[in-house]
Formats: sequence, structure tokens, C-alpha cells
Amino acid sequence: MKSMEQRTLEWYRARLGHITGSQVYKIMGKGRHAEFTETGYSYLRKVIGEQMMRQDFIDDDGTFQDYLDEENTESKAMRRGTEYEETARYEYELATGSVVSQTGSVRLEGTIFASSPDGIVKDDKVAIIR
Repeated sequence: MKSMEQRTLEWYRARLGHITGSQVYKIMGKGRHAEFTETGYSYLRKVIGEQMMRQDFIDDDGTFQDYLDEENTESKAMRRGTEYEETARYEYELATGSVVSQTGSVRLEGTIFASSPDGIVKDDKVAIIR
């Protein structure tokens, strides 16, 4: 697993064209007989569009940053979570005695799913990922 700082251009590039943990709710639906919604279709169209982006567009820092600025969907709750993430990791370490390692984007091999956990805890043979 390659380590990278979250919310950097490298991190956004690693997540580009993937269904991410923070956005998967858009395609999950609700209830026992969930149906695909327009929000789900719209999100999948966005992911597919990202997969089709020209590499020179993605590699150009200025152009790519402009794209990210246009696509920013960060909510107040997400900003608050980011603001308190370091404190939460510290409190967890104090409460459990475990060491939390930070990571960038983690992709499920062979799929288009990616997520960026707040931290990874390794305790002997068990890895807990939030």
C-alpha cells in the first residue's frame, strides 16, 4: 500500500475514476428493495467520465486543480471530520494502546472501489480499517 498524504493532487489522482467510500451511498439505495436512483446514475456517469479523461489533463496540476474546485462536494460535516481527524486518532490511541498509521487512498484490487480510511490499526494478525 503506497503511502500518500490525503487531499493532495496525488491523492485525488489515485481516487479518480473510482467509486469512493465517501460517495458509495449514492449508489446503494435504501431499504430492503432498494432501487437505483437518479443520484446513483449521475454518480456512475461521473466516475465513468473520470475514467475517460485524457492523461495530459490529469497530469497538468493547474487544469486538474480547476476540475477539483468545480467538483468539490465537501459538506460542513466532512470539513468538521477532517478538522478533528488527528485528535480522534490520538484519542483512539490513548484509549486502546494501539498505534494508528495514516494512509492515502486504498483500492480494492480488481475493482473500481477506493476508500481513504482515517487510519489503519495493526494488532498482531488483525488489521482494522475504519
